[in-house]
Amino acid sequence: MNLIKTSFFSGLATLIKIAGGFLTNKLIAVYAGPSGMAIIGQFQNVLGVFCDLSSGGILSGTIKYIAENSDNPSEQKKYLSVSFFISIAFALLLSLILLFLHKSFSIYFLKDIKYNNIFLVLAFAIVLISLNNFFISVLNGFKEMKKLITLQMVSNIASILFLLILVSQLGLYGALLALTTSHILVFLVSLYFVTSSKWFNIQNFISRFDFDAMKNLFKFSFIAIIVIITVPLTQIIIRDYMISTVSIESAGMWQGVLKISDVYLILLTSSIGIYFYPKVSEIKDKKELRKELINAFLFIIPMVSLMAIFIYFCRDFIIYTLFTQEFLPMKSLFGFQLVGDVFKVCCWLLMTILIAKSMFKKYLTAHFVYTFFYISTSILFINNYGIIGSTLSYAFSYIILLILLIYIFRDLLLPERFKNE
Repeated sequence: MNLIKTSFFSGLATLIKIAGGFLTNKLIAVYAGPSGMAIIGQFQNVLGVFCDLSSGGILSGTIKYIAENSDNPSEQKKYLSVSFFISIAFALLLSLILLFLHKSFSIYFLKDIKYNNIFLVLAFAIVLISLNNFFISVLNGFKEMKKLITLQMVSNIASILFLLILVSQLGLYGALLALTTSHILVFLVSLYFVTSSKWFNIQNFISRFDFDAMKNLFKFSFIAIIVIITVPLTQIIIRDYMISTVSIESAGMWQGVLKISDVYLILLTSSIGIYFYPKVSEIKDKKELRKELINAFLFIIPMVSLMAIFIYFCRDFIIYTLFTQEFLPMKSLFGFQLVGDVFKVCCWLLMTILIAKSMFKKYLTAHFVYTFFYISTSILFINNYGIIGSTLSYAFSYIILLILLIYIFRDLLLPERFKNE
């Protein structure tokens, strides 16, 4: 599959997820209001950290080395075995942490001990979450696109039904419970799909442990863990600051516009993850890499721009449809948020190359520059402009990041440099 075909079919799977996300979002808005939306946002950030850490941050490395060694099955086998071991080890460690600290997490992150059972359920689900992430990354590395996309579609439908049932029956608590336990359903679906793959053999997961492979994967783990922690932590810091200086309702509205961005950008990020990352991982020729990047820009940037324009002019309808009248003040947040989304996708393409080509120092530099500007300008702009300052800082920070990335990739992006080589 090329990028266009991959985007089309992954888009179908993502549309199902988007529809379910919108339905669930509407129920949360009705049952819990803006304050409940803020709590959901906090929990999703925390859940995201645990889900990503459960695999030890090696998923990008797993995809890269399996794709890179497509002509060397013995090398692929080493990475399958080591990745499996690391995933299980990290998941068990996190499970123990959750078992001992589930009450503390509930009080600290959700401001109420009554949600502690959610973290207790997560303690038992985390191993299955880790294995599911591992299976998906392996499918991606082997470029089993059709199977991966079909898996996404079936998993999304199962998760949507589960979410709708629990949210309608238990409200906010049901939403938190569904976000956690739906991963168990997804694991069962992925297990069914991967067992039919040629590479699925128990011996591939328990072969001799290779320390060189572990060392290579942990290079990705270090980077991934930093990102896994700092990205949601950044949102938690901004959300907490907004709650303390503006209101929890304002934080809920900010969470609402973030959710809209997350949902429609999935259409594009799924294509980047499924097609673009393994593709650029195996490309070794500089001119071919440049051609692939330009093709991605020419296809994805017009798409995200058109989607952003459409959402902006339909924002009244979107608020009434997906939320309630209580969320009308969030209308002012769309402009800067959508501008930021366009720059964000540009940055994602370039950041993907940094990871695919193991340019870890430059990746970390870019990531910390963005994080610093996002947090500092959010505090500054919220103080001066109120809630709209959060989206202004979002757009501003991605513009700064894109400028930095263009400088980093100046040799790749500027054609005259090829002529002089």
